[in-house]
Amino acid sequence: MTRRRWLAVLLLAVPPLLCAVLVPAAPAALAAPRAVSAPLSLSGTADPDPGPDLLIGDSIAHRVAGRFVKRHPGFIVDAVPGRRVVSLPPRLSKDIAAYGVPKRLVIEMGTNTAASWTKADFEAVIDSLPSTTRIVMVTPYVRPNRLSSKLPRGAQAAARTRLYAQWEYEMAVEFPNVCIDPWRATVERRPGLLTAAGVHPDDRGKRVFLRLLDTTLARCSATQ
Repeated sequence: MTRRRWLAVLLLAVPPLLCAVLVPAAPAALAAPRAVSAPLSLSGTADPDPGPDLLIGDSIAHRVAGRFVKRHPGFIVDAVPGRRVVSLPPRLSKDIAAYGVPKRLVIEMGTNTAASWTKADFEAVIDSLPSTTRIVMVTPYVRPNRLSSKLPRGAQAAARTRLYAQWEYEMAVEFPNVCIDPWRATVERRPGLLTAAGVHPDDRGKRVFLRLLDTTLARCSATQ
């Protein structure tokens, strides 16, 4: 074959090769569009697939978290020392995004008070969840004494925790899916369950706290 005929063959062969690299082949058939679910509504009549049980708390729950999970292995515990009650709504939103809507929610918050927190804020948290979520509210307590007054925001903590507990009892009447864990009433009757500062349970108090919460969870689940 002459040199001119070789060049002609190469010129004819190159364009199809370039097309194969630069232009993707058309699909034989278009795939059916994937269904996209509507945004999840957590309140009202919506009944989303439930996630795990959840406990959101502060240092009280943090100190008993390991033993609580052994007793209730279906629970995720999100408890941090010093967590203020105002952080409850964003914390709940993050936990729902991570784990799903809880079947049961224990709220152990309020020891670290905030002047801006109102009953309406508590109610907004409850309203954000479906009625199928069972909510247990642990009534907070800070003993009104010299030591507790030295805690951060502690001068008014005792009075505010009493107010929070009052609101929680009222909400247990207003919302059929809300139960009360009477931790406050327990330590008022038995002040020796707390350490000297009048905030955290001592070793015996931790055992009482856990047994009380066991009883409350069983009672609330039975009445659902």
